[in-house]
Amino acid sequence: MGHIDETKLNQLFFEIQSGNQTSFSEFYQLTKSLIYYTVLPIIKDSGLAEDLLQEVYIKLIENSEKKKAQGSMIAYIITIARHLAINDYKRRQKEALYDRQIMEASIGQKESIILDESPVIQKMYQLLNETDIEIVTQHVLNDLTFKDISTALKMPLGTVLWRYNQAIKKLQKGVASNEKN
Repeated sequence: MGHIDETKLNQLFFEIQSGNQTSFSEFYQLTKSLIYYTVLPIIKDSGLAEDLLQEVYIKLIENSEKKKAQGSMIAYIITIARHLAINDYKRRQKEALYDRQIMEASIGQKESIILDESPVIQKMYQLLNETDIEIVTQHVLNDLTFKDISTALKMPLGTVLWRYNQAIKKLQKGVASNEKN
């Protein structure tokens, strides 16, 4: 996957605002991975991340007039995706807490959270916090520049670079310790 062309995204988004459905298809193809790997570290479930994709696109279209002309399209997409994912996660946490209380009262067992099936993704969830997972996935899987990630997360560029490097070191140590066992 190559770097996402900000100019192309802005052009497609303008065309979508003008009602061009063909542009939406291309916009979707260019941004679906970006959105998926923005919401996955937050909600920690690949199926729910897929479902949330649709909600993000609906919200993007509904709020298209709020997008600033000179603002970063990537930052705009990530901001909307993160807000929806965080809201969805909080709602599910409340529901899960209620469900767990009922389940524990009835059978006395705790429910386990099922993460994405990939062992690498599972290792990331074990070793890294949410922000570091997001930085790593956005850079490695979505090929975003650290500058784009910095803008999207409203975090200084130096902080993003430092956190990325620390996260990679943690993952390398975690994988190496697993191979010894």
